Amino acid sequence: MVTIADSYEIHKKGVYEMKDKKTNVWVPVAVIIGILLVAMIVLTIFMVVTGRSTDNTGSSSSKYHADSTQSDVKPQDSDDYIQDVSLDEFSIGESSDDSSASDNAEAAEVAMEDPNGYILPDSDSRKLKKSDLAGMTAQQLSYAKNEIYARHGRVFKSSELQDYFNQKDWYEKNDDFKDEDLSKKEAENTEFIAAYQKDNDLEYKPAK
Repeated sequence: MVTIADSYEIHKKGVYEMKDKKTNVWVPVAVIIGILLVAMIVLTIFMVVTGRSTDNTGSSSSKYHADSTQSDVKPQDSDDYIQDVSLDEFSIGESSDDSSASDNAEAAEVAMEDPNGYILPDSDSRKLKKSDLAGMTAQQLSYAKNEIYARHGRVFKSSELQDYFNQKDWYEKNDDFKDEDLSKKEAENTEFIAAYQKDNDLEYKPAK
């Protein structure tokens, strides 16, 4: 027979079992809630960091665009500077050519008056260039051309040329001289001077 005391004990035992069951149910719920909170915190931090990175990238891109725009302007200034330098150099080149031509004429005049002088001192040893002849008069060019022959003692039919070379201390007559006695370089230089005279309308006929 169940007494009142026994009934109370059974009820009390049932209550404790129900409490234990409720406690066991809330434990996993609490764990799940904790995981969700941690996930939200991590997600929030990630969004904040990503947002900052995007802002930095945008700033860098804007800065790069600004730098690129500035760089695009510089080449134009450089081109202008290069163009100015080129023009100056061109002007200097022209002045240099004019000076060289003037020097050639003056040097030839001095050489013609000098008993030991040669209008073209190395015309027997190197190939002449137009710059060597620039500025000379038709007479100076003619004397320079015949100077190559005179080195070998050629006797000239022209009294003007013969009188001129007779005044040179280095000139010695050679009645046996022939044009074939010229070296290849000397022959080329005489032809070069003759062609230069013709091209520049500077041909000269010495007096007979």
